[in-house]
Amino acid sequence: MSKFYYALIAWFVVLLGLFYKQSTQQTPPTFTQTTTTAQATTPQLIKSDVSRTHLSVHSATLAHIRTHQDAMLMSAWFAGSREGAKDVQIYASFLPLADLQTMPKTPHHLWSEPMVILTPEELAQKSGTRIKKLGNPVLHQTNDGTIHLFVVATSYAGWAASKIYHLTSKDGKSFDFKQILPLSPFLNISHLVRVLPISLSDGGFYLPIYHEMAAKFEVILRFDEAGNLMGKMRPNGLTKTLQPSLAPISSTDCLMARRHRHSQPLLIQECTDGGQKWSTPTPTNVDNDNSSLNVIAINGTPYLIHNQRQADNTRFYLYLSQLHKQDGRINTTKTLLLDTADTGEVSYPTSLVVGEHLHIVYTHDRKSIRHIALNQAFIDEMVACQKMGKTPQYDDESTDAHVIHHSVKTPLICR
Repeated sequence: MSKFYYALIAWFVVLLGLFYKQSTQQTPPTFTQTTTTAQATTPQLIKSDVSRTHLSVHSATLAHIRTHQDAMLMSAWFAGSREGAKDVQIYASFLPLADLQTMPKTPHHLWSEPMVILTPEELAQKSGTRIKKLGNPVLHQTNDGTIHLFVVATSYAGWAASKIYHLTSKDGKSFDFKQILPLSPFLNISHLVRVLPISLSDGGFYLPIYHEMAAKFEVILRFDEAGNLMGKMRPNGLTKTLQPSLAPISSTDCLMARRHRHSQPLLIQECTDGGQKWSTPTPTNVDNDNSSLNVIAINGTPYLIHNQRQADNTRFYLYLSQLHKQDGRINTTKTLLLDTADTGEVSYPTSLVVGEHLHIVYTHDRKSIRHIALNQAFIDEMVACQKMGKTPQYDDESTDAHVIHHSVKTPLICR
């Protein structure tokens, strides 16, 4: 490549950096923390397939949907003949939270039959733009009951030419077009979304996104309760990073981890003042091999949901690890092996705390979207096992092709 090409890229990155810096909000917000409401004393782990079809499925998202009649989980993902194909559509399924209470006594398929909530043709018609293909969806419900859907789509070329489309709904089944997020003065392309927002105490939220073209980097968007974009910020000067994940650990502090384009020690970053101040990203004791991850805090304790390389496969194992800080450095301790792949991958986790459960959805071999729910009693026993210097495992027995469930006094085996 010519020197002119490299100089053009350098100027492009510098100008984008200035654009995001100038857009940073000055009013420090506070975070809404994720806490469990411990109810059951019996440790419980429930595993089920959200979707199992002939289609290739990937990149599931999750939301806690609250209505006047019911409370439920909603999961959405993209599915088609392959990732990036023209026939890819956004599917969704729902799980009434009350069913988790009857599940151990009445095994059945927990999630509703998947339904299509967005097609390329529908998005093209609603947005008035050409849509070539759909990608990652992200869900979030605000306090007024509005369900926000952010979805990656391209009009031409590949993901580096994508935009983020913002739609809204009241029931999660029919969506209205709101806007294409205005994120750059330069063609407004090459922005993608993958990981859930975190809620702010004013009813708004932070949405972590990333820029794909040339120097890959992270951006955090701030929205108000009505879903209006209020500002943007770059929390660091890193490049070659993707799919940042945020978790509040107090009302003012947070942690952020990210996917690295090339294999290297995972870098974790801390924020204070509601995300207005950021520490220097520091390496941990676990590698990230170009795999999407999730960081989540449960009652102030941070956890990492991530892949771990096994031989030549970087996504064969999916772990839940506890994060802890010692001597100024944040490291991980493997807490539980969540799942393994049959032949391909267990990847792209998304996590959410609702009631007494930590919910995790993820891709299983690109054949199904899988869901795991751990209650607080299970997490407590899992941590106790870890403190004994042993590795917690659970007996993964399946009595149904679509549902694996555990609800016994001691489901964990400490090895």
